[in-house]
Order: sequence, then structure tokens, then C-alpha cells
Amino acid sequence: MASGEKVILIAEDSPDEVLIMKCVFAKTNLPFELRFVANGQEAIDYLERKAPYESADKSPKPSVMILDLKMPLMDGFEVLAWLKLQPAFGDIPTVVHSSSSMLEDRERAKQLGARAYYVKGSGPGELMEMFKAVGEKWLKTDTNAEVLRANP
Repeated sequence: MASGEKVILIAEDSPDEVLIMKCVFAKTNLPFELRFVANGQEAIDYLERKAPYESADKSPKPSVMILDLKMPLMDGFEVLAWLKLQPAFGDIPTVVHSSSSMLEDRERAKQLGARAYYVKGSGPGELMEMFKAVGEKWLKTDTNAEVLRANP
């Protein structure tokens, strides 16, 4: 990872969704690095620097987290609730990316501290817009220029 590069930690249990996210993100040409964990417990282990995430060089503190809600071991709601009790991570904006479009899930995620909520399945354009919004809102990057360079 280049010095000063910003990391987006993504908790996503679907290998297919991870592959799609990687492919879409690669087309954005945005100057961030994606790190993936397979469930909410791994996200917390990453933040707490538990094995196998002990090294700050290999597992830098994320600038933003993107959480799926429906995951094994610990779901996205549980991660949001845990984050709310952790002052050391209160500065990490958390975005939900879920297959649930239920209003109750949106409201609960917001109450637990999620800054934005995106519904999966709308296609690659929606995913690109999510990455662009994350860059503009929380990583302070001019993503319009970056996306234009990537997609002339």
C-alpha cells in the first residue's frame, strides 16, 4: 500500500459479490485500496488487530467501512452496535450495502450509526455510484475527475 493511501474495509460474505465489487472498483480508478473480510466478526478482529490482522502495515485502519447486513457469525447490525460503543473507531464512517430494501432495516442501520445505505442488485452503475459517493463524502477525493479518466 502506498503511503497515505486510504483503505476501504468491506465486510461481505458472498464471494460473487466480492468479485463484482473488485471488478467495478477497478474501473473507477479511484486512489483507495479495498480490504475484504468475510463477516462481521472478522471486521471487528481487523479493527482490534487480532490474528491474522495484527500488523498495522498489512491491516491499516480503514478510512471507511462498507458492511453487508446479512452475514454469518456476526451480522452488520451487530457490527454497527459494536462500533457505537468504541470511541477509537467513532471517526470511521460506515456505509451499509445490503440486499435488504426494507424500511425497518434502513432505519435500524441509521439509528446504529450508518452514514448511508445502498441496496444491492441495482447493477454495476449503482456500485460505481456508491464508490464515487464514498470518495466524495468521506475520503475527500474528486471522484468525478478520477472516474472520467477511467472511463473517457
